[in-house]
Amino acid sequence: SKIALLECDLAPVNELKFRDGAWVYLPKVKNLPKNLDFSKCVHVSLHGCDLEDYKELKFGEGAEVYLSMINGLPRHLDLSMCSKVNLSDCDLSKVDELKFREGASVDLERITGLHGTLDVSRCKNIDLGFCSLKNVDLLKLRDKKQEKEVKQVIERYKGRIVYLDENNSILTTDLER
Repeated sequence: SKIALLECDLAPVNELKFRDGAWVYLPKVKNLPKNLDFSKCVHVSLHGCDLEDYKELKFGEGAEVYLSMINGLPRHLDLSMCSKVNLSDCDLSKVDELKFREGASVDLERITGLHGTLDVSRCKNIDLGFCSLKNVDLLKLRDKKQEKEVKQVIERYKGRIVYLDENNSILTTDLER
């Protein structure tokens, strides 16, 4: 159930299959097979991999996913099934939308290229340390308590902030801050 392939070149491998509940650790692996499906895995670490040619990645219910220092994240990055997400040190300029699971712990430290809307209102814990929000137009937060957790980053933030309730209804906007 535990697979660890460190800094391997998987060019001759056509497919990787994982059993239910697998713990997969593939740091700095080169030439990952094109059809990656991590939907049965409970833990996935792809630290430092190149995912430039991937259209999507599939993750399982409640998975812990570590995608730090990834080159070329796919445009469609659905993290709504993941209980823990680490995207630290990634360039998200090609990612159209980020979706997080209710109650997820999310690490977005030192990310760049984030644009459009960032909705972290459903996240239990969020780390935006040294994160660039300069191209984010709208930041969705759960409440003022969550705002205090990310205060250092949003002090420099020039975009709009809205606060949402559990039904994704706007409670207040930045105009009322």
